[in-house]
Amino acid sequence: MNLVEAYKQLLKNIQHTLKKYGYSRRAGIFYKKNEDNWGVIGFQKSWSSSNEFGIKFTINLGVYSKAIAELLDPTRIKPKPVVWDLHWGQRIGLLFPEKNDKWWFIDENTSMELLEHEIQECLLQKVIPEIDKCINNNHLVDLWVTNQLPGTGLLYRQSVPFSPDYKSRLSKLKEQKNNEN
Repeated sequence: MNLVEAYKQLLKNIQHTLKKYGYSRRAGIFYKKNEDNWGVIGFQKSWSSSNEFGIKFTINLGVYSKAIAELLDPTRIKPKPVVWDLHWGQRIGLLFPEKNDKWWFIDENTSMELLEHEIQECLLQKVIPEIDKCINNNHLVDLWVTNQLPGTGLLYRQSVPFSPDYKSRLSKLKEQKNNEN
């Protein structure tokens, strides 16, 4: 079995499922647009992956908010975000009770059918509900204001020099969004 092709086929098969939930695919990244926000599911291969030694990969998930980008750093407004632009993000392993990093491995002994089933279940039961919860600006702002950002959201916040009043500006954004509804 060609392991690289098996991995590519896995992504194609997952694409069919995620399409039903509003996601489109670009390479190993799946995007869902929700108003001005993006939900992102990214399949990340390990640098050590090869057809000879096997394919090792994990799944990253996150959300990008145009409203938060406009408020905090207008230079980072993107038509379609990449992982370091996300305002909330984490690895799939944080969604499991153990909270350990989760990687899958494809080698010549892997049952692709079982692997695909396991990943589809993770996406449907854990990833999509978490993104759907966090893609809402109110929830995302709450995470920022209360310092409950895991993963890339925390990295983003640490990498951008915000003014000291960013929490109050985020709270005003939340109030504005609530008044619109």
